[in-house]
Amino acid sequence: MAQTQAKVGGGATTDSAPVRQRASDPLIRGRRPLLAYIWAGPLTLLGLVIGAIVVETGGTAEARDGVVEFRGGFARWLLQRRLLGASAMTLGHVILGRDDASVDRCRGHEHGHVQQMERWGVLFVPAYLASSAWAVARGRHYYRDNWFEHDADRRCAVATPPKSETGS
Repeated sequence: MAQTQAKVGGGATTDSAPVRQRASDPLIRGRRPLLAYIWAGPLTLLGLVIGAIVVETGGTAEARDGVVEFRGGFARWLLQRRLLGASAMTLGHVILGRDDASVDRCRGHEHGHVQQMERWGVLFVPAYLASSAWAVARGRHYYRDNWFEHDADRRCAVATPPKSETGS
């Protein structure tokens, strides 16, 4: 799979393995339809605004596999807040991460959210919040039991084949 990379800000570009997805998924084969970008556009725009703040506060940006990944700076501060307490998060075609290791570790899961936002568009936010509210109403955890989180994990599991017995 071809991988697109460009890095902005401090730090060297790392060359890690691309996110593996089912070849049958046209949104991942490297050719996302323009409509997918437009439909997720308002969320991507919000992510890019936050991303500009990330770069201005010492973070980095990297275009990779059809999304822009921002790390460090304001993203680190934002994601460490008690309400979020996350390693990374996605807004449209933008992934925000605390640092390089966080983005590398969460990339497959976050790409699952990118696919969700390509399908749901701006309706993703109210649907995600409704799923959290439904989990809480059933006495469950707002994040760990959110349908969208489970779906992103499933997409990640499908995208990344299991390691062989030899660990390669």
